[in-house]
Parts: sequence; C-alpha cells; structure tokens
Amino acid sequence: MLDTSKTKLAEQQQLKEKLSVSPQELMDQQKNLNRLSQQLQMIRQQIVGRTNRRRSQELTKQYFESIPDGSRTYVNCGRAFIHREQDDVKEDLKLQMAGIDEEVPKLQKAFDEIQERYNKASKEFEDVVKHLPRKP
Repeated sequence: MLDTSKTKLAEQQQLKEKLSVSPQELMDQQKNLNRLSQQLQMIRQQIVGRTNRRRSQELTKQYFESIPDGSRTYVNCGRAFIHREQDDVKEDLKLQMAGIDEEVPKLQKAFDEIQERYNKASKEFEDVVKHLPRKP
C-alpha cells in the first residue's frame, strides 16, 4: 500500500510539473512539432522520388537488355541528343542505381529517427494540453 501511494504521489508531482508550463514553452513545443512534421514530409518525398527514379532506371536497363548489341544509342543533353556507346550508358545506369540503393536506406533510417522524435514530442505536448484547465 505504501508503494502504491508513493507511485501516485510521484505521478501527481509529474503532472504538476507538466501543468506549470508557460505559454511560451507551449508555443515552442508546438513549433518543434511543426518543424518535425515538415522534416518528415520532406524525407518521405525524397524517399518516394528516389524509389520512383530507381524504378524508371530499372525499366531503362531492361529495355537496354532487349535491344541488340551494337545498336546506336543516344542520351539527351538539353534539347539535343548525343551518341554514346551502349556499354557506357549501361555503366552510367548501374552507377546511378547503386547510388540510389545506398541513399534510400539512409533516408529511411533518418525518417525512422525523426518519426520517433516526433511521436515523443507529440505525446509530451498532448499530455500537457490534456491536463490544462479549460475555460468555460
């Protein structure tokens, strides 16, 4: 019984500390949540963009495998097209795909870390707001 009363007292003290937050601190917490939310959106867009680019490069690679060796290949350069050897184009595609394959897991890791920080900050903010006295 003594243990339960101590835990209740500790919970009440923590709640009191949360309620003694100034309006400026609440605004700062809200700004932090908004910033983290924007970062999550940016990283999510980057992951989707890289994944789409990887898919398009995979389709291009499949197309190159279907055309006969020795076919003339051209790559775009602004408004013009420049002749390039097929092997060079395939090598460039392979390098670009490898770069994306390295980059996407790093972005996913950053996304997961920011998501965790966002969830923690959101929970703290909601706990404070939930216990604020309501004006009639």
